[in-house]
Amino acid sequence: MNITISALPIALILIVIVAGIFIVSKTNRGNAAKAGYWMFGVYVIVLFLSVGVYYFIPASATEQLESAENEYNQNNLSEVLVGERPVESIHEFLVEEWEFMYEEGQIQIGYQGDLNNTVNIAVERTDGDSIKAAFYQTPVYGFNMELMEFIRPLDIQLADDRFVIKLPDTEQLEFTSFSKEFPLMQFKDSPNEEWHDAPESLYWGEQLLYLQIPRGVEINSEMDVYLEYVND
Repeated sequence: MNITISALPIALILIVIVAGIFIVSKTNRGNAAKAGYWMFGVYVIVLFLSVGVYYFIPASATEQLESAENEYNQNNLSEVLVGERPVESIHEFLVEEWEFMYEEGQIQIGYQGDLNNTVNIAVERTDGDSIKAAFYQTPVYGFNMELMEFIRPLDIQLADDRFVIKLPDTEQLEFTSFSKEFPLMQFKDSPNEEWHDAPESLYWGEQLLYLQIPRGVEINSEMDVYLEYVND
């Protein structure tokens, strides 16, 4: 859908240009003056068409994206982290969950992997005999598209009494998109004026790892691991 929307302005402009050339060649043979007027008319039509298409079609897609961003940009996960709302209220953002039977008296929680990608961790004490973990992620938006398919989730591993949070490596993504149509720049003193070169919005979303650990298990955390206890 994004490719179709991006290619539509170019297709419309090409159609107008081809139609103009066809009309000029058929109706104004041998009359250079009239042919020039026709070509100028086609050029003016292309100018207005490019502006109109840009501010109509892409704006619609952008409005839908901003609406989706506003829907999820409500600090849902942060409110769970500080105990202001129950974890059940963010079930729609659940990515993956784990459960481990555990009989040891203590547990060490640590990271493994790229420490630039640490995650907020909430801990709830329970009366069960197993450790449960649930990873939540709100949508990530940028470049007028949702980027969740490019986000690598974390993984969990339990080895003896060490609870390992395996963080994903940082990846660099590059995107190519169409810029504004060339006629717009012809009437501007600088191509970097604010309305012409507005930056793309980027919304990173939120992540939360929610742990449920039996009350009888002593919890220790390694360096760079910060725990928030909820429902105490």
